[in-house]
Amino acid sequence: MLNFFKKTKTSSNEELDVTSNYPKEVLEIHNEFNIAADKLLEQANAIIKDSEVNEPKIDRLAKLGFKQAREYVQSLTKLESIKLSKGQIDLIEYYKRGYPYNKFITEEQVMAICHKYGLVCGDVGRFKGFVPDKNLKEVESFKIKPKDDISLKIGDIYILLRMIGA
Repeated sequence: MLNFFKKTKTSSNEELDVTSNYPKEVLEIHNEFNIAADKLLEQANAIIKDSEVNEPKIDRLAKLGFKQAREYVQSLTKLESIKLSKGQIDLIEYYKRGYPYNKFITEEQVMAICHKYGLVCGDVGRFKGFVPDKNLKEVESFKIKPKDDISLKIGDIYILLRMIGA
């Protein structure tokens, strides 16, 4: 019996997943982009969970002028971290609801993935490779809501990397 889900070797000795026709490394890159938002949520929730702050005591320290005390300074850092994490969670959840078929990723994550796999980021106008019709249709069908109309730099980078891998 034939096994259609079996991995095979390409002529260049790279593993291919027969179901997708992409080399293993390309599938790994795609997966990294696909799970980026989940990783951010996980990190943000861990920061919130692990950052206990005695806010009433911090307020009392501030009222009495102990703004250089180690506990006060460390607690302010934790509070800022918690605030940023909650904002990040809200943002990710907003984009998951507002754009359910698109992925959320930060520029830092894009750069880390690029560094890990030796990829280069840039404007899509500089892309010289082949653009599959499927990817082109995805880009054409993407519509941003007027209230979310901000720079699409990160989206352009993501699109570029998907095209490189595809």
